[in-house]
Amino acid sequence: MFQLINLGRASEDEKDGYHPYTQPSLGLLFVKNKNDLLLLPDAKPIKRMKSFFEQTLWGGNTLNVLFIDRQHYSFDKALNTDINLFREMKERLHFFTRPNKSIQLTTYVSTSSTKRWLERLPFQWIHNIDNPIFQKKYTAKSIFHRSIVDTETPALIEELATLRTPRGYTARSHEEIVAACERLSDEGVNEILAKPSTQSSGIGIREISTVDDIDNLAKDEYVIEEKLHLDKDRYGETANAGIAFRNNQRYGVWRQLLKGDKYVGALYPFDGNSTLTADILRQTEVFKNFMFTKGMRKDGGIDFLISQKKAFLIDNNLGRMTGTHAPLFFQKLYLPEMAFAYFEVDGLDDDIFNIWEQLQSKGLALDLVRKTGVYPVCHLPSVSAEMMAFAPTASEAFHLMEKTQELLS
Repeated sequence: MFQLINLGRASEDEKDGYHPYTQPSLGLLFVKNKNDLLLLPDAKPIKRMKSFFEQTLWGGNTLNVLFIDRQHYSFDKALNTDINLFREMKERLHFFTRPNKSIQLTTYVSTSSTKRWLERLPFQWIHNIDNPIFQKKYTAKSIFHRSIVDTETPALIEELATLRTPRGYTARSHEEIVAACERLSDEGVNEILAKPSTQSSGIGIREISTVDDIDNLAKDEYVIEEKLHLDKDRYGETANAGIAFRNNQRYGVWRQLLKGDKYVGALYPFDGNSTLTADILRQTEVFKNFMFTKGMRKDGGIDFLISQKKAFLIDNNLGRMTGTHAPLFFQKLYLPEMAFAYFEVDGLDDDIFNIWEQLQSKGLALDLVRKTGVYPVCHLPSVSAEMMAFAPTASEAFHLMEKTQELLS
């Protein structure tokens, strides 16, 4: 099926801690056919990435890319306001498919702005994202905890007695945050975290020890939650697991790679002990089946942290892709039987082709015949370098990642 790939930011005002080109550039990982229409920022490093994919994966074939003026971090806004851009996209869609035919829309998140330009096109759209109504009701972490101003009313997830979550409350003001902290202290919780209810990837999490810590929080809805004492995994890292959903099926289970509380990559597949894995999968199925009754049908995910050998559900990433959907899709498209590490290398200011030559010179570059090696999947010089290391096992992929980081750092 023909695919339109638009991973542009949902809003120009979105502040997620990432460079605004990083997310849309990952659209290159979703291309299944060279005629798929991919929207990308009109910027030199993005064009170099496109050329790199064409030469190393597509046999020199030119990918069907529509470049959007780099001032537009929100592609939806550009398509709704730039008449010439919209006309060119429409012409390309008509060239590769016919009106009233179905087109797969692959997008990070879908908003009312997305809907406006889609409705101007004469095609049937198959979305990978649940509708905005579902997103508004179920994407916040507040579904896990009772409100501090109404502690008698159970949280949504409390309907599922078999799910394990940290103790906590939701709070929407300075006074409510203070009250939530005091309530948890009375319940015997000594270490407390404040998590923005609608943020992801660990962004904005703060430890609360004093009133000053509360004063320094941004104005937002927060989950005020006990800080778990976390186990270490076999690699000496914080023990955790991430789950991705696609079409209401479990799409993958992995370990998140973390820098502090921030997501910086993934190790797939999850390779914890059998008892822990069974518990994670059990809780995942309970959550997934319950959210199906609420309307979940498309991409999303959940995260677990491991404390005292038990898995705690700590985050829901529903109504959008997770940070690991792109590498999972790429792996299933090219090397479905292989494990991988998806990781960052900081501070690389070299050209992507030069980095590829360095990997080749050390025997680390991905060889699609041998099905092992490292492939740069996103490269913005001096800003962000994201790579995938493929190997037969997660442990081998982890060590291949370490070799690459040592070589390039």
